[in-house]
Amino acid sequence: MGNFFNSENLGPILIAGIGVILAAFAGLPEALGAHPFWAVRVGLYGAPAALVLWLVLRAFGLKSATILVLSVIVLIGAILSLHFGKQAFVASYARDGLAGRFWYVGWIVAMGAITTILAAIIARFWPRRK
Repeated sequence: MGNFFNSENLGPILIAGIGVILAAFAGLPEALGAHPFWAVRVGLYGAPAALVLWLVLRAFGLKSATILVLSVIVLIGAILSLHFGKQAFVASYARDGLAGRFWYVGWIVAMGAITTILAAIIARFWPRRK
């Protein structure tokens, strides 16, 4: 475990996390339908959660291709959650708090999944030590 925190494990997820956080500050989640009040926060919460998840999955020996497939599945679920949560929240005139939570948490999970997807793609081209 001493050699686990090396550039092969940390580099891709740090680059992807910084990219997702910068995209959140640039307003991408808001442009895609997140509430303006918490649009930046979803990136600030999702990217660090993805970093922890990435390190745990790599510690269990999962390769980046496996993490990519799992992340795409999670992203699909998050998109369904945020879409239907937003629809129910708006239809209830902001009275359905549970639907609002599905919308909010769906965005956090989506940003985390996007972070791990980007990290898996970056890891594919990351230089390996011999």
